[in-house]
Amino acid sequence: MQPEPEIEPRRGLALLLDILIAPRRAYATIAATREWWPAGVVVFACLIASWILSAPALLNIAAYPVHGAPRFTSTVIGNLAAYIAVTLMWQVFSWNIVGSMYANFCAAGRPAFRLLYRTFFALAAAASLPSALGTLAAGIVVRAHDPTAYHSMNQLANALPLSLAVFAAPNNTREVGFLSNFDLPTMWSVLLTAYGGRAIGGIKLVPALIVPCAVVLLWALLSTLT
Repeated sequence: MQPEPEIEPRRGLALLLDILIAPRRAYATIAATREWWPAGVVVFACLIASWILSAPALLNIAAYPVHGAPRFTSTVIGNLAAYIAVTLMWQVFSWNIVGSMYANFCAAGRPAFRLLYRTFFALAAAASLPSALGTLAAGIVVRAHDPTAYHSMNQLANALPLSLAVFAAPNNTREVGFLSNFDLPTMWSVLLTAYGGRAIGGIKLVPALIVPCAVVLLWALLSTLT
């Protein structure tokens, strides 16, 4: 039986392409280099670009009073800016959760913990790329329409109907907000994270899936309460 050929790591933007089309090679690169910053830059750029594209519609929804004329007050703009800042901080925090939990599964209390934490942090950053691209795609779709046509979160969440929000009651903002976190690009990111944990650290698939699923669920609950 021939031994498996060694996979040559590819860094930088090539790593981001690999996480989408050749995850096995991406996992090998992450294990060898622990490189996370290209993914971090691209993910943040996608999220910020999406918010810029969606901002007119978001402001229209947030400022839309009963009589039907939007009013853009400093409070409305401040609330939106605060939400964006919290979301960016949560993104990094979620990578820390995955890195810590996976490293605990593999090397709790051992010297290898710190190295594995960095490896799994990089994995979480790279695996979040599909979710970020999905957010960017939604922003592009929203911006392609007249912002004043958006009067509810249901319309905004279903501009690109890839999430469970399509099953939500149209007038239930909390239900729409909760279910909109469970979309196809996010599930793709969850699977990439879980299979990366198994490929890099030998973590069993079920616990490897539980961690990113719990992160998504926790953010869905927190974003619904805000």
